[in-house]
Order: sequence, then structure tokens, then C-alpha cells
Amino acid sequence: MSAYLVRRFALLILVVFGVITFVFLLLHLAPGDPVDFLVVSPYATQEDIQAMRTVYGLDKSLTGQYWVMIKNCLRGDFGKSFFHGRPVFDLVLERLPATLELGLLAILVTAVVAIPMGLVSAIKRGSIADHVSSVFMFIGIATPNFWLGIVLILVFSTLLGLLPTFGRGPALVEGFFMLFQAGPKPLLKSLSYLVLPVASLAVYYSSIIGQLTRGSVIEEFRKDYLRTLRAKGVRERTLILRHLLKNVSVPIINVLGLQMGALIGGTVVIETVFSWPGIGLLLIQAIGKRDYPVVQAIVILVSVGYVMINLLVDLIHMYVDPRVRA
Repeated sequence: MSAYLVRRFALLILVVFGVITFVFLLLHLAPGDPVDFLVVSPYATQEDIQAMRTVYGLDKSLTGQYWVMIKNCLRGDFGKSFFHGRPVFDLVLERLPATLELGLLAILVTAVVAIPMGLVSAIKRGSIADHVSSVFMFIGIATPNFWLGIVLILVFSTLLGLLPTFGRGPALVEGFFMLFQAGPKPLLKSLSYLVLPVASLAVYYSSIIGQLTRGSVIEEFRKDYLRTLRAKGVRERTLILRHLLKNVSVPIINVLGLQMGALIGGTVVIETVFSWPGIGLLLIQAIGKRDYPVVQAIVILVSVGYVMINLLVDLIHMYVDPRVRA
């Protein structure tokens, strides 16, 4: 186990290093110059522009800027934002709770909806419930989440006026803590801002996990050990809960973990649609302004999170399936 963890952490370092290098080259080779956004005065001279390039280290060669960035990252220093004038680490920490709140709630809704939906669809195969859930999953997979978000805004915010259009209310954790002091109003207000963006994310991922669950359960029903258990008189409920679910949980955990990693990147688009003040919206704004330190810090954070989630999924897989441990 220890040798496995060492290999995985070594792979994590290589992946993050490769991602940093790729993003650095992509940012610096793309057209556009941060100084064009920094210099707002029409009376700025060429000397003023050059001085600003020197202040932000943009006067160095591409190789020189790369090595400065690598050395700073190794020290845990991501520099200062070109436009906010503040340490990048502080900016990211301010926005991270909003992204985690949105992403974790979307994963929770996905798991709660997708697994029972796929299970019921497979058990009642050919029924009305199976047809309805299959249509939902087909449409959910085919629908882009950003388009769905816009449609939900038009229906529930613009036409019906039931939910907020954009922004973020009180933090969900604060709403829970204030439940016994100020009543349910802060919690309900926080949830009202979360409903549409969470639904936009959860519909797509619930459809994928639900489809996988349905296929895995149908395939498991064909195996001999279930026929043997039925012949011994084991009740159907016990057969499903104690035997079938344990075997189909392995592929579901794997795909759910991969979707959790993909969800980190998926929130970028949804945060932009709903003006959700997370790191996704910050990333889009930083890309538009060529704010290199902010983009690099967020990409590093997302890549580390993705690899760590995959490592956690592998460890859970080893725990659930003894064959993997062997």
C-alpha cells in the first residue's frame, strides 16, 4: 500500500508539472498582452509601458518567466494578481468556498437521484418508470448544461419570478448555523440561489450515472450467483441490497469519482452563466484580462484536486473489491 501511494504521489507531481507547463505556454503564446489591459491612460509613453512590464516581470524572456514561475510555485508563492494587486492565494481562498458549495451539493444531488433512478429503472425494466427515466437520462446527456442553465433562468426567474437570476446568497453553512437563531429564512435564501445552478449541473451528471447504474444492474441480474440465491429462497430485497449493490458499486464509484473531477471544470461554465462568485468565474475573468498568476494558480488547484479525487476513488475501489487489493 505504501509503495502504491508513493507511486501515485509521484504521478501527481508529474501531472501537475505537465499541466503548469502546458498552461504557461498556452497563455504566453496566445495573442494578447496583459500590459494592454493594465495601461488605461491614453497619454502613457513607451517608457511607462516598459516600466510596467518590468514591474510585473514581463520584460524577461519566455524561459526566464517560466523558471521564475516554477521557483515561486515550489515555494507556495503564486505571486500577485496583475489587476487586483493582491496575493493570488488570498483571491483563490476567498472564491473557493463558493465553488466547493456548488460542486459538492451538485455531487450530492447527483448521487441521491442517479443511483436510485438507475436501480429502479433496471429492476422494473420495460415498465413506465423505466421508459420515463430512460427518456430523462437520454435528454439529460444530450443537453449542454450551460444551455439548460439559460432555459432555467428564463422559466423560473424571468417568467415565473420564483428564483434569483444570478449571484450567491448567504453561505449554506451559515444558513444551517443560523437555523436555530434567525429561523429558516437565511437557509431558504441560500438554497434559492443554489437551486438553478445545481440543477444545471446535476441533470447531466445524474443522467450519466443513472445510465451506468441501469446497465450494470441489468448485467448483474444475468449472473449465475443471483439465480442460485433465488433458488435458495433469498428474498429479492435482501438479494439486491446485500449482494447485487455491492458488486455494481465498483463501476459506479469509479465513474462517480471521474465525474467529480470533471465537475470541478464544469462549474466554470455554470458559474459564468449564473455569475456565481467562485473560482470558475474568477478564472474566466482572469483569462480575458491575461492575468497570468491567477490563471496558473487556479489551474494548479484544479489539477491537484482532480488527481487527488482519482487517488481517493482508487483507494475506495481497493477497499470495496478485495481482488484489487490482491
